[in-house]
Amino acid sequence: MPVTDQDARALAYLAIRLRVETNATTWDEAGTLAATQQLVGRGLHPSIERVARHAADPQARTPAAIHRPFLPDAPGPEAPSNPKPHEACTTCGRHIDRCICEQPSRRKDHAPAPDLSATRERIRVAREARKPTPEGDPHE
Repeated sequence: MPVTDQDARALAYLAIRLRVETNATTWDEAGTLAATQQLVGRGLHPSIERVARHAADPQARTPAAIHRPFLPDAPGPEAPSNPKPHEACTTCGRHIDRCICEQPSRRKDHAPAPDLSATRERIRVAREARKPTPEGDPHE
């Protein structure tokens, strides 16, 4: 979802609030809005993260810092959203690094898919038993 003009205004407000909250030097409203307007059309999530991180950075003296490539305390690579069975929490099913459970537990060994050949054979036999015989119904 791209950043809209309304989102840019909200991001400017957020940035100014974060500057006050973190006791950093204040950014003027016009300059902050100009910086966030340049984010219009870009991805919303990365833009929110970018603005929040730079606004909370006391070393960022002006709103133009929003456009620098450095993100203070940037997170490492994210865990994949579809974890492999041995990387998933047994409680919630999410990647163990994204787990929201109070007591995440990693799957020690992933059981292979069950052998369904016996079940398939029972179904086949049951279907065969239900088929009418060529001579007609034996119960007549």
